Amino acid sequence: MEYVWQPINISKNTQKQPWYTAINPNGRIPAIVDHNRGGVAVFEGNAILGYLARRYDPDHRLSFPVDSDDYDQSEAWIGWQHGGLGPM
Repeated sequence: MEYVWQPINISKNTQKQPWYTAINPNGRIPAIVDHNRGGVAVFEGNAILGYLARRYDPDHRLSFPVDSDDYDQSEAWIGWQHGGLGPM
């Protein structure tokens, strides 16, 4: 998959510039823009992981089917990391 990355200099508040807050209104990192799907923007790490798994891993090589117990367990751990470990 081809992609383009944009460096964000937090010491210069790049993430607060209008072009970035148009992608993520919170002005926080991370965020992605999927140009393959009309420029849809997704922000927050757990939302990005879920989006990429749903849209780009249909064979579940890196993820789990939504109706599986493994999916439920992975969601729980992603939630824990996002709400507990991540902010520390």
